[in-house]
Amino acid sequence: MEIKVKSPASSANLGPCFDCAGIALPLYNIVKTKKTNNGKIVVIIDEKGDVRRFEVDEKNIIFQSFKKFHEKTNTEMSGYEVNVETEIPIARGLGSSASVIAGSLIGANELNGKPLREQDLIDIAASVEGHPDNTTPAFTGGFVVASIEDDGKVLYEKIKWCDDWKISVCIPDYKLLTELARSVLPKEINFKDAVYNIQKAAQLITAITNCNENIMRSALKDKIHQPYREKLIPGMVDIIEKLRKEQNVLGCVLSGAGPTLAVITKGDNIDNIKQIVHKIWYDLDIKYQIMTFDPVNQGATVI
Repeated sequence: MEIKVKSPASSANLGPCFDCAGIALPLYNIVKTKKTNNGKIVVIIDEKGDVRRFEVDEKNIIFQSFKKFHEKTNTEMSGYEVNVETEIPIARGLGSSASVIAGSLIGANELNGKPLREQDLIDIAASVEGHPDNTTPAFTGGFVVASIEDDGKVLYEKIKWCDDWKISVCIPDYKLLTELARSVLPKEINFKDAVYNIQKAAQLITAITNCNENIMRSALKDKIHQPYREKLIPGMVDIIEKLRKEQNVLGCVLSGAGPTLAVITKGDNIDNIKQIVHKIWYDLDIKYQIMTFDPVNQGATVI
């Protein structure tokens, strides 16, 4: 028996909401999971025809997902084969790993008689990833604010996204590993910067709740992670500054850990976005692709 799960991409942080908010996007990984008798966890990655097959151990997020699932259900860990057909670009800040975690956990739950609720799977996924900002919207869809509580439970709430606000993702052709993007962050931040981000995060939630464009333009700013990561992403500062001057652009932020940039617009402003991004990245010899989406309200589902 094989379980096939369609699991969405996500864009996390949205500027000030570091590690606590994300939104699901209609790019998908197809995660196919089946049990095996050899006790091994084997992963097959199909990245646009580039197929890799390998056995994983405890360092791998898929292995960790299965291990935590069986610990939670107090059952012996099975062997599994997981085949991932990737539509979500890997290591680009679009939640590819969270998508795979969600797909693997749903697959394991289905194959073992569905002993766990979605909340249990969301909790496991966040513990594997270390934060709930990508993993939670991968399960629930939509724009989600989430936290990991002291007992390990994920407390989350979906907030309706404004109907005429679109997200354009500008995806450069190079990867940025999350480990590197996190390594440049400071171990401590000053009080003033912390207060600034609290203010902007509060503005962001208010802006989305009330579809307030003016507040949204102010809210998509950050002093916790983007100023430290911008040196890893050539052209990022110039792109953000130039896009802020565009009439229908509400803001531009780093998507997750990057290097993808997410541009939030009222309506479709893709032509102007393309011109600005092309000019800056072309001069830096960076190839890229741009896609414009309405966020998706449906999370990972068995197909």
